[in-house]
Parts: sequence; structure tokens; C-alpha cells
Amino acid sequence: MSSEAGDKFLDHVEEYLGPQAGEMPADAFGTDRGFAVNLHNSADGELVSAVTNGLRFRSEVASPLPQELVVTLYADQEDEALHLAGSAAELAISVGEGMEFDEVIPSEEPLVPDTEIYGVIATSHPYIEEDDFETMPDEDGKPTLMILTLVPITRAEIALIEAEGTDALYERWESEETDLLDIHRED
Repeated sequence: MSSEAGDKFLDHVEEYLGPQAGEMPADAFGTDRGFAVNLHNSADGELVSAVTNGLRFRSEVASPLPQELVVTLYADQEDEALHLAGSAAELAISVGEGMEFDEVIPSEEPLVPDTEIYGVIATSHPYIEEDDFETMPDEDGKPTLMILTLVPITRAEIALIEAEGTDALYERWESEETDLLDIHRED
């Protein structure tokens, strides 16, 4: 990766999610996973976003555009954000496919112990109003990178998607004003 390309990615992410506050390096677990996970803190310090950095360079991950993943949670849930973003990136590498908008990754067990979170859904960032976050353009304005936000979902939310589709889930979130930043929300 060129330093300039890395700087553009970092600048893009920092513009929307705040300054980088830390990093889990690619070799954090003793072997090189092929991507790092950067941590970004919101300006008010209330939120943390775990953003993969390097997934876009993994040639074995097939997708229309190179991808990076982000999980945004409350600041005290930093470890959980790191875990969810890193696990989803590892899954993408192992199956050889990137994610698509509205794709659900379910689990038989809670993804985070002692929570009702049994999956994630790939979507646009629910707390960034501008559409420009999801794609990073080159100098000519052509999209070169897709950034997918992974929102943790409960078993009941997965069942709703299976029964009625993703639009039903989004409508429920809006009508109930669901706090998507809290992995400890009820099922």
C-alpha cells in the first residue's frame, strides 16, 4: 500500500468517525491476519469505531469494490467493537467473499458473551447522515473502496429479517428508536 493511499483512507475515516486512537495490528494474535483494526474515537468521546485496515488488499476476498468494515459502539464497548470487526473480516477472508449491503451473518451462539447479539448486518452507517462515507473515490470521483458498517443484531431481529426482510427491521429500529450502539440491548 502506498503511503498516500493509506493517508487518504485514514483521512476519509477520520473525517466521519474521529481521530485514530489506537490500533490492533495485523499480527496481534501471533500470526499475520492480513489486516489491522484501527480504533477511532468520536469528537465527544462517547463512541468508538473499530475499522478494518487492509482487508481491501486481500485478493482472495471477491467483491465488486475492495472493502473495509466498521463497527461503531459506545466507548466502553471498545473490545467488543474490535472483536466484531476483526471476526467479520476473518470470515470474509476464509469464505473468499466480501459482504453486501443488507447481508446478515448469523451465529448459533452469542457473538459477544453475555449479550443477546447473535449476528451482524452489513448496512450504511446509521449515525452518519452523508452518503459519502460508504464509498471512497479516486481523484476522478470514481468509487475505489466500499466501507460497510456492521450493526450487531439480536436473535429476534434475525428472525424478523428471515420472516419479513431487512426493510421490516429498519422500520422497527426507526419506530422503536433502537439504540444500535449498545450491544447489551434486549432481544
